[in-house]
Amino acid sequence: MNENEQKDQQTTLGQRLRARLQEIGNTQTWLADKAGINRSRVNRIFNDRVSPSADELDWLLGALSVADRQGFIDGAAVTPSDLEFKELEAMRQARIRAEARSEALQGELEALRAHYEAAMEARDVELEDQRSGWVAHRDLLQKELAETRAELDEMRAQDVRHQEQLTSERQGYEQAIAKREDELASLATTRNKENLQHQLAIIKLHSQLRERDAMIKRLTDENSGLKALAAGAAGVGVLSLIGYLASQD
Repeated sequence: MNENEQKDQQTTLGQRLRARLQEIGNTQTWLADKAGINRSRVNRIFNDRVSPSADELDWLLGALSVADRQGFIDGAAVTPSDLEFKELEAMRQARIRAEARSEALQGELEALRAHYEAAMEARDVELEDQRSGWVAHRDLLQKELAETRAELDEMRAQDVRHQEQLTSERQGYEQAIAKREDELASLATTRNKENLQHQLAIIKLHSQLRERDAMIKRLTDENSGLKALAAGAAGVGVLSLIGYLASQD
């Protein structure tokens, strides 16, 4: 890059527009009419007091017959206007305030992060203590559960043994009862036989007693008859009475 090109790149857009207007030998009034822009507006643009809008720049370059418009614009030094400077200053102050606010927020964020990390660490310690307590409590419950299960198993075993003992005793009782029933049945049979024999003996005795009573009655009757005969036949001899008795037999 030569010195003229370097110098040309250091010129402002207003200076370039003014130089181009001088090259074609026209005035700002002509350019304002040609581009359709207010004369005072063109003057402010030429003096770099304001920056032209895209449409205004296009109209100006068209009126000045600039073929390479992009090359004409590229590299032009920007000289802000008073209004633009105020806007830039306001933007810079806003940026400073935003950076300060950002730093303050960053500090608050760091403080919150530190507080959160401390709280989380304390919470982790608390949870670890609780977990240790729960583990100890769980181990205790498991131990008690194991002991309870052992006791239940022992009780079940005792219950089984008791049931077996009861079953054995019941079987013994049932056998004893069956044996006793057999003995009672046998005794009842024996007693029935004895009773029958006793009843038969009683019947036989009654029969004998009836026969004896009958014989006694008959003898009594015979005795009465003998007495009657003796009274009626006093004169009958002893031989006749003996014959009579013999005939009765």
